[in-house]
Amino acid sequence: MALLDLLTRLFPAARRALDQQLAQQIEVALQHFEAGESDAALRLCQQWLTQRPRHHEALHLSGLIRLQQGELNQALALLRQACSLRPQRALYQFNLGNALVRSNDHIAAERAFRAAAQADQAHFGARYNLAMAVRINHGPEAAIPLLRQALQLQAEHVGCVIQLAFALLQSGTKSKAAVTLDEAIQLFEQHWQAAEDPIAARFALGEAYAARRHLDQAVSTFKALLMEDPVPLNTRAHLANCYLLLGDIAQANHEYDELLKVFPDWPYFWSSRLANLNYLPLSDPHELTRRHAHWGQQLLPDHRNRLRPGAGKSTGRRIRIGYSSADFHRHPVAYIFNLVLGCHDRSQFEVFCYNSSSYPDSMTALLRSHAEHWIEAEPLDDAAFAERVLQDELDILIDLSGHTSNGRIHAMQPRIAAVQASWLGYFSTTGLPAMDYLISDPVTSPPGSDPLYTEQVLRMPHSRFVFVAPDYMPAVNALPSQAAGQSQAFTFGSLNNLSKVTPAVLDVWAEVLHQVAGSRLLLRTLALGQASGRERIQRAFQERGIDGQRLMLLPNVGGEEAMHSYHQIDLALDPFPFTGGMTSFEALWMGVPIVTLPGASMVSRQTLALLRCLGNDMLEFVANSPADYVARCVHWATQPQALQHLQQLRQSLRERLLESPLTDYPEFTRALEDLYRQMLQQQAD
Repeated sequence: MALLDLLTRLFPAARRALDQQLAQQIEVALQHFEAGESDAALRLCQQWLTQRPRHHEALHLSGLIRLQQGELNQALALLRQACSLRPQRALYQFNLGNALVRSNDHIAAERAFRAAAQADQAHFGARYNLAMAVRINHGPEAAIPLLRQALQLQAEHVGCVIQLAFALLQSGTKSKAAVTLDEAIQLFEQHWQAAEDPIAARFALGEAYAARRHLDQAVSTFKALLMEDPVPLNTRAHLANCYLLLGDIAQANHEYDELLKVFPDWPYFWSSRLANLNYLPLSDPHELTRRHAHWGQQLLPDHRNRLRPGAGKSTGRRIRIGYSSADFHRHPVAYIFNLVLGCHDRSQFEVFCYNSSSYPDSMTALLRSHAEHWIEAEPLDDAAFAERVLQDELDILIDLSGHTSNGRIHAMQPRIAAVQASWLGYFSTTGLPAMDYLISDPVTSPPGSDPLYTEQVLRMPHSRFVFVAPDYMPAVNALPSQAAGQSQAFTFGSLNNLSKVTPAVLDVWAEVLHQVAGSRLLLRTLALGQASGRERIQRAFQERGIDGQRLMLLPNVGGEEAMHSYHQIDLALDPFPFTGGMTSFEALWMGVPIVTLPGASMVSRQTLALLRCLGNDMLEFVANSPADYVARCVHWATQPQALQHLQQLRQSLRERLLESPLTDYPEFTRALEDLYRQMLQQQAD
């Protein structure tokens, strides 16, 4: 309801109580106020207040006039006086709340709007504005019930519906709650065109589709927006990310290239482009290094006070070590890191965790319980993040994200800790001049490969990864092709994401199917839950002469159900050059060996490093060329002795893992701590 309409409902009683002359002054003041003649209206109110200094209606109207004139402090003083005289007057509290919003005092505004809503249960504006203040102060989840209450008063208020959809989107994205995201999608689909800002509402619909993993709908929405969005920065960035999730790395890179044409100095787009390079086969292994180093050289210099290299730790205290990650939730990085965090020697190390994750969950809570100092860094921009780390006076800062999404690598130049190192979450050199060390292992980064990194490489004794199987992992079954005493179709399989499945990988896998008659290929991943992902893979194999009936294309599922896929797989196929990490651990735990093709890059040697830790005989699954990859697959699938060996391995791999360095996380942590001491000693020397 309009403000003036409400005022005219409240003033008749005042007119009856005043003499005729004063009533005329009120009427004229209102007329001036309606006409936008604020000075004239204010003069009449001041005359009025000369006769009645504590008259609440005069104070209230004077406050509104001052607010209209931009005199915020005077407006607040007048409106507060009116509210103190008539605290149950909903309109007074409502307008005080609006003035407090203008002053950015959202806590006080929330109190005023709550008082207005309690004074008048039918006051839509009070309840709606209360919801918006609560959203700012307490987050979207707290605002959702209040927005629903407001809509009970005005069900067709499009602005309120859109704000409810935004709150549901924010809440659902954070909690990954499907039902919440589904409601947001429904509301945006029905009302985005009527929104005050239809482009923003339609963009939010695309975000909701993407969060719900309705990737095809998200792509369609973002592509449509590109036709009308005058500043397509966020739209194209989200579109690129959707293509990456769909496994279309070429299209994702195209979108980032288009972004960089328009925003060539935007460092975050360069980071995404660098991360995507790891998926592509590069003829020169040094090209990846050059691209990362070029990015580092383009970073704008930061002349604020920073630590000098090698500013060693103060004596008489524990080593202060910080870990920064955007993946402190259910993510492979978090599963591995949790094992180390729980084993740190707290008599020697004081541990800080900087959490930039937007998706807190049970893993986040577990990590937080293991950390001495837990800093919620997601709300901080890079400058604030850097200042916070500097305040903590770290001896070593370990970056666990690199150039992956929402990482903090841009805040680490020139440096914000005495020593800075990269480990675990990134799969290449970072190119950051202030990144002192990269933690790897002798297989992933073999001797002689140091020129491929801009950092000094320090190597763990066995692997840069460690693994403990989740409780939900099912038991190992018999070799599927030999089950029930009779030969079945031999099944190859991969649960890696489709971004790793390049045309070269498709060529090799198709040739494997050609040479192993009757064999099948099982693929399970997120992109195969989308029509476009399935069609793209089916078309790719059809072009290579493989009947679609030989493909088992399955959507991604969680936990135990996904691991049951290995009960159908005889032999796992590793993509290249981006090989498996956690997927390789899982396959081996389920008794399924992996044929892999390592190269020169760090990411191409992940599976090789795991196989080498399990014994020299596992190197029989390591190919030295695409043709050798095919030949080894054919050997394992067709030779009777090889099939017998696969069956034996299937029953022994889990025990091998348990006896290997790959699952000895206490010893892994001690070795990692030794590397930290080595870093500090080198810097001190």
